[in-house]
Amino acid sequence: MIFFKESPPTLPSLGSMAQNIEFKKSICLLAHNKKFMSLALSYGAVNGTYNFYGSLLGDILDPYGFSSKNISNFGSATMIAGIFATGLFCLYV
Repeated sequence: MIFFKESPPTLPSLGSMAQNIEFKKSICLLAHNKKFMSLALSYGAVNGTYNFYGSLLGDILDPYGFSSKNISNFGSATMIAGIFATGLFCLYV
C-alpha cells in the first residue's frame, strides 16, 4: 500500500497563499490602480481602432482602387503596430 500525507509540508505555489477577495472589491481595487487603468485604456484604444478599421477599411479604401489583398495587408500592419505600441507602452508603465 502507498500512503500519502494529508497535506504537503509547503504550499504548492505562491498563489495558494493569496487570500480571496470579494469580486466587487477587487474590481474597485483595479479601477483605482493607475498602472492597470493605463494599460487597459491603451489596449482598449488599440483594440477599438483595429476593430473600427477592420469593419470599415474595405468601404473606406475601395473607392481608391485598392484590392482586397492590399486592404487586408494594411489591416494586418495596423494590428501588428498596435501590438508593438502596447508592448512599448507596457515597458513605460
